[in-house]
Amino acid sequence: MTAAEYYDSTPAEIGMKVEVYNRKQQQHHDEIITTAYLSAYYNRVKKMPKLQELLSPKEKPKAAEQASALLSKLKEMNAQLGGEIY
Repeated sequence: MTAAEYYDSTPAEIGMKVEVYNRKQQQHHDEIITTAYLSAYYNRVKKMPKLQELLSPKEKPKAAEQASALLSKLKEMNAQLGGEIY
């Protein structure tokens, strides 16, 4: 935060920025501790788990999104084949 931003901010805004900064620092600290812990653990484990089990799961499209995409594709195919939409 520059001096100009500091003097233009209200005390509440400064307090919010400090809270955000502290939260980011805590998350960074937790990441470092987690990395150190897991490194020590994996040095001692006899059988390594698969990497895909350790990584965060990728988000799958929701059923409603899949259904709407399928419906639009079916309507497009129906139009190409000269069918009628009811």
